[in-house]
Amino acid sequence: MWREFFIHLTEIMRVLRNVEAVGGENLKGKLRLQPMKNLWNEWEIHCLILTSLALQFLLFFTAGMRRRMTSRVLGSFLWLAYVSADSVAIFILGHLAVRSRHELIVFWAPFLLVHLGGQDTITALSMQDNELWKRHLLGLISQVAVAGYVVSKSSWTDMHLLAATVLVFLSGSLKYAGRTYCLYSASPTNLKVESLHRLSNRLTMLESTAAQVGGYAGTSREDAIGLLGAKFDLMLGETNKRLFLKDDNATEIMSVDAPLIEMGSVLAVNELPGMLGMIKSSSLHGPYEYVGRQLAKCYEQFYTKKPLLRFCKIGGIIIFTGRTSFGVANQYHWVSVLWLVASLFQYLSTPIALVLFILAEKGHPINNRVDVTVSYILLIGAIILDVSSASMSILSSARSVHFRGMDLIKGVILTLANYIQPAWSRKQWSEKLAQYNMLKSSMEDARAMPCGRQWISKHLRSWSVELLDPSLTYTEVSENLKGFVLSNLLNFGTRRQYNYANFRGQLALQEWCGNRSMTMALHHSINDMSDFPRSVLIWHIATGICYYHENSTIHGSSDKKLMGRELSNYIMYLVFKCGVLLTTASQLVHNKVQDELEEILADQLPQIANNLGEGEAVMMVFQGMKNKQPPPMMNEEQEQPFHKDDDASSVLKKLLKNTAAAMYSPVLPGASKVAEELMGIHDQGERWELIAAVWSEMLYYTAPRCGAAFHYQHLSTGGEFITHVLLLMRSLCPFLPEGDNSAPV
Repeated sequence: MWREFFIHLTEIMRVLRNVEAVGGENLKGKLRLQPMKNLWNEWEIHCLILTSLALQFLLFFTAGMRRRMTSRVLGSFLWLAYVSADSVAIFILGHLAVRSRHELIVFWAPFLLVHLGGQDTITALSMQDNELWKRHLLGLISQVAVAGYVVSKSSWTDMHLLAATVLVFLSGSLKYAGRTYCLYSASPTNLKVESLHRLSNRLTMLESTAAQVGGYAGTSREDAIGLLGAKFDLMLGETNKRLFLKDDNATEIMSVDAPLIEMGSVLAVNELPGMLGMIKSSSLHGPYEYVGRQLAKCYEQFYTKKPLLRFCKIGGIIIFTGRTSFGVANQYHWVSVLWLVASLFQYLSTPIALVLFILAEKGHPINNRVDVTVSYILLIGAIILDVSSASMSILSSARSVHFRGMDLIKGVILTLANYIQPAWSRKQWSEKLAQYNMLKSSMEDARAMPCGRQWISKHLRSWSVELLDPSLTYTEVSENLKGFVLSNLLNFGTRRQYNYANFRGQLALQEWCGNRSMTMALHHSINDMSDFPRSVLIWHIATGICYYHENSTIHGSSDKKLMGRELSNYIMYLVFKCGVLLTTASQLVHNKVQDELEEILADQLPQIANNLGEGEAVMMVFQGMKNKQPPPMMNEEQEQPFHKDDDASSVLKKLLKNTAAAMYSPVLPGASKVAEELMGIHDQGERWELIAAVWSEMLYYTAPRCGAAFHYQHLSTGGEFITHVLLLMRSLCPFLPEGDNSAPV
């Protein structure tokens, strides 16, 4: 097959071996480059078109892995493949527009439109790609025009080959148009407009008819209870009671920063405690599976061609049953039917083109065997990708759709699905918990090459190089942690404490205090007047100190101890690595605390570098924190307000002093006092129950304040546990904070 290629390569090697007999060094250089240039000019299109096809296979079979993995190496690899796939295809189209030698080479141009149309498993790599749907629309118009120009300027001598080219051209244009529509439909701007439209309709219905609440036409209190009960049945796995339920909860939390509370749960508020009690008495695995399925659907809607599959389903039902009520406007019915026809054409056009290509005259001397072979590879490769895509769609639908009277067929499909796609690859998300431990990170920097490594670490942070961030690790989300978080939610619901998302540890501290006297450091560290990121810093350092204070001997306290530490590290990651609720002042305070820790560690460097255990090193830091004197606070003169008679110099001095006072925050002394008061609780179980409860409240406080973009973006990088928590909060009860309290700061 590659005989001509090897003949050229052998000729080049022969010329290079005998080059010294031909002439001097200049001639040697020219002869060395010219054969390589000729070789590349001869085979560049072949290599690039096969590279483009290989990239399509790579994206098809690996894109879905990013939903279940947090690997930054995988993310970078997929980014490179995603960007290269479009770039290579556009480059080849431009090359063919300038120089296409014969009809068989021109036949390859429509396949580049197929490649630009992308694969069903990936339309966008990130949220920003969906935002750029207009750029892809311009690319659709321009590249279709270029491909049409390449095809039209060739003089076709074989009608079979021309017909095959037209079929692939139309199929590629439709695929590219479908990808562009998916990018548009998943763009944050479009999602926000649709969500606001739904919310506006709900408010209009509330104003017009008191009985029509929450977007359910004709909803009464009994209807709301029935729908809520059906949703809880799904959580418990009772599929025989499956009803048509709206699954726009997950979409809404990724469309608007402050989604409204579900009015159905408000109407059924009197029955909620009993319903939640039933969930609490059963397995706690079901609710997480329920929200996991919803988030998996969101991922497919935002990052794959799943929206087009919905058009096909609606179009098929309209054609075969005549049913036209699907919760969509009537003007979309004909669009669904047309897209179903277009999809069938896409799947059938390539096999028909293959048959036509077989019948075409390919014996012309200008068509060498390599060109014919590459053409067959492109056709068969496109068919394999289409068949694989259709199979994945069928298997996915078999798991989510209830087949009435077709249990045998469904059983066969599911058995085949389990064989083809094993259980480990059906994990709904990464199930990883990111961990940022400031104390541990500072100690590791101090142990290894203090000068060089700290310099590199600081500059990596300043350059925002997250790929090489050594301070981040990942741990599995344990079943104990899932159960603890969900149990707390259910307890709040059964006690009718629906406003707990407005608190960040006060409820846990108030419940623990009871008849005890309120400890000032604990109270001050989490009160409403304290900046939330600073509270997180104080409690994170105090939790780390308590973690190594003494070994746990009671099994229950050991579990709470581990959960408290994991939640502490996770919320530190959310706030200081992802920027949730983070202000510029809080970031500067974080950097200042990190510098202070490094100063304390520098004093203890010989002991820490001498293979000292992590626990002993943390306790040394604790002693250094207690010995460290805080800088003096401002005096009364510094706190004088501005006066109109002040000169420029005094105004500047007061401004600088007030700014310095605002930036100063005694985090380390505060953390030391909190740690001392926590260690003053002699019962380990009681201590760690309080710490874990405070961190869980901070988790609930943070979840509705992350912002829609945060949850949207992280769907494509393995998912975040806090997104599942937020969806649980919204699905189970009216747990979201009211009004502006849910807007991100």
